[in-house]
Amino acid sequence: MKSIAQSKTSRLDLHSRGRAHGSKPLLAVEIKMTTKPSSRDFAGLRSFAEEYPNVPRILVTQQARATLHPEGESLPVLEFLKRFDRGEWLR
Repeated sequence: MKSIAQSKTSRLDLHSRGRAHGSKPLLAVEIKMTTKPSSRDFAGLRSFAEEYPNVPRILVTQQARATLHPEGESLPVLEFLKRFDRGEWLR
């Protein structure tokens, strides 16, 4: 079994606290090892958006700065962790 650090791609869909299984997710997160995210890197998040169009989609990468794409936002790992820790998407 590969760890997140060893895996090229890992996907984590976070569900709201205290809701029953199957409830609408609050945030879709996909992790890529790239430093230059492209439209291709958002393929999994695009598929997710077909079922959950109003859920924020975040691509976490090794890039230097946050960027906004038509498919969602891409964030450097540390910025994502800081914003997640502040509960930015849980409001």
